[in-house]
Amino acid sequence: MSAPVIAFVASEKFKKNKVAANGSQQKEKSFRRNKMKRLILTTCLCVLFASTVALADWDPGDPAKWIQLPDLTPTGIDVWNDGWERSIADDFLCTSKDPITDVHLWGSWLNDEHDAFLSRIRLYIYDDDPAGSEGPDPENQFSKPGVLRWEGEFTPSGINVDGSYTERVYYTLPGGEEMFLDPQTGEQVGTDTKVWQYNIDINPDKAFVQEGTIDEPRTYWLEVMAFPEWENEDYGWKTRALQDGHFMDDAVYKDAAGDWAPLVYPDGHPYEGMSIDMAFVITPEPATIALLSLGGLGLLRRKRKA
Repeated sequence: MSAPVIAFVASEKFKKNKVAANGSQQKEKSFRRNKMKRLILTTCLCVLFASTVALADWDPGDPAKWIQLPDLTPTGIDVWNDGWERSIADDFLCTSKDPITDVHLWGSWLNDEHDAFLSRIRLYIYDDDPAGSEGPDPENQFSKPGVLRWEGEFTPSGINVDGSYTERVYYTLPGGEEMFLDPQTGEQVGTDTKVWQYNIDINPDKAFVQEGTIDEPRTYWLEVMAFPEWENEDYGWKTRALQDGHFMDDAVYKDAAGDWAPLVYPDGHPYEGMSIDMAFVITPEPATIALLSLGGLGLLRRKRKA
């Protein structure tokens, strides 16, 4: 074979090898792109699924805007909250202008008698009426709910109301019992050992939009009225774990005359006379998580077009 022929054959082999190498590289790049797309898609779908789960149970470590965890020891108290005569409210701080679409409460049933359910839960949000002449009640001696800003009603089905709720057994005391307190008399009327969590999902179009910011925070009050299905069963809203701290003012209850009164630990309790906070959590709007996921999907689509 002549030298020119040999050179030509070698050149053709080199071209084929180069084409094969480039093809292999393109396949590798395509494989990596597809793998990344699948990873992004899977992550987005998982987050979207998580945003729907967020409508139900809440556990410590989950996202939250405001947290007051329950006292899960014998020093915890369940304050009678039957809705008709005994309403309770507690204050919380707002630092962001966004809607409240999830509220989580803890409570127990008198003597652990819970065969029915809460036929409905009513929530109210008020502006703060601080002690002294600065608020709408110039003769106010303690902070309490002021101007009503929002209200909503919630049932297990969520039909024809402002949202729905779910319940679950959250904790059972391994030893000892908690006090069940009548706030109007200051007397213990029974005990309980099972702690229930109530997870309230507020329809976004019915949600209250907060007005506080980090620079100008706002204090609001959350009032809870719970209505047991059966008259012979009584529900109580649980107190916050005192060792976690205390925010601002005493929780309050409505006395027999329908006026707000400060709520403190009763005589004979280890925390006698100290201020009571109630146990509840306000979580971020689930739609925020979903929007982040949709943003990821949008990014994926733009990459595909590119």
